Amino acid sequence: MLIGESEIMLDYVERYIKRSQQSTLTLVGSSLPGDSIAGTTYSEQYNRRVLMDIVLHAETNITLIMRRMDHIYANLYDLFNQNFHTSGHRKYCRIAFDNLNYQRVPIHEDFFCIILVERKDLIENDPPFLNRFEKHVVDRDSLIHRCYTIIASNLLQWIDSLATYSLNKHFPQRKNLFVDYNPDNVRLLVMDAFDSLKISEDYSENQRDIIIEFCKEKLIRTSSFDLPLLLSCHIKNNDKLKMLIDQYYKIHKQLSFSNIIDQALEEKMIPNQVIYTYTQIYDKIEYLNYNSLVMEIKIGGFKSEFELKTKIKEHYQSKNKRLLLIRVDYHHEYKHLLFLKHLIQNGSIESSDHGVWLVLHLQRNLMDKIQDDILFNGWCPVMIDNLNQKELMQIDVLTNPSYRNLLDHADFSLSHTMFNELVTQSFVRVRYT
Repeated sequence: MLIGESEIMLDYVERYIKRSQQSTLTLVGSSLPGDSIAGTTYSEQYNRRVLMDIVLHAETNITLIMRRMDHIYANLYDLFNQNFHTSGHRKYCRIAFDNLNYQRVPIHEDFFCIILVERKDLIENDPPFLNRFEKHVVDRDSLIHRCYTIIASNLLQWIDSLATYSLNKHFPQRKNLFVDYNPDNVRLLVMDAFDSLKISEDYSENQRDIIIEFCKEKLIRTSSFDLPLLLSCHIKNNDKLKMLIDQYYKIHKQLSFSNIIDQALEEKMIPNQVIYTYTQIYDKIEYLNYNSLVMEIKIGGFKSEFELKTKIKEHYQSKNKRLLLIRVDYHHEYKHLLFLKHLIQNGSIESSDHGVWLVLHLQRNLMDKIQDDILFNGWCPVMIDNLNQKELMQIDVLTNPSYRNLLDHADFSLSHTMFNELVTQSFVRVRYT
């Protein structure tokens, strides 16, 4: 049993285990309503399906990581106690499927099981359960080399310096500028940069600069249009801000929703991707009407893990669709993200040319209330403000301080009908008291 202070700490632990073990799999308890009874305990049917999965994994040389699965730990006491008996050179143990039904299952010689637990949850576990494990408390310093922390600190200072250009302390905040902003996310980005660039922890000054520029480019991929909008108000006599705006445009011109899908479909393999967007979950994505290789579903339309797993499995077997988009309302369906991340990873097929992406719908006015204790390590994050927008505002319009120039520009001229529609929508959105 490995104990961490938070879900983020457990994500670090999981990353470390997966890098050191060849074959790993993580199981996370379902967060979907159909798998629980009154939202308090899991159904007997769900527990049985999970136990059957564990039985199948126990017969292989896999390191099984378990999180948020307290509901079935009592059924696995003999496994946790390593209470095995040998028959014909094979190890067996009993697993309880219910109070009366115990099954004798084979255990692979190289099968390992690791339980990840948040420290705050320990008090809810029974002492007999805790006594079955070799327990270790894991902290950040024991997993993250100091060199990663130093470079991450430089990047955090850079983000802080950009945030100081805001004259309003409430908006825009760091999360408005970089939607997945989190000190732990920045540290993880630095660690991934070392791996991608194949740079050792004993790096040189030149390599340090390369790593920082690599990370800044990745951060700009997850920046919203609020970043160049804020900087454009302060570019007078500031060449560094002009260069940063140019860099934003250079990167995001290639990041329209249609572009990244078209590019992905040209590849033999489609990597895991997280798309953040201000397009709302109830809005239609126009591009999907023109591409028959892409299908969308909404997590809110599924009631059970079995139903969702079946849909993902059907997608990988499909001959007509290559990309499945799972749309999630970030602010109201956040509780599903950890479960959903691992369900997608476990269901992926390495040799397949199919892929599954997450589309996380954000609300610009709620970014200061956002939760962010899940790390999408190994995924490609990107921010696309508007999934239905094909081109960015022209840079000369952005950098020109004249409101008259903005209103006179052809891209922003309003017909009489459009003006009336906007006025009507504005009245609908007003909160009357």
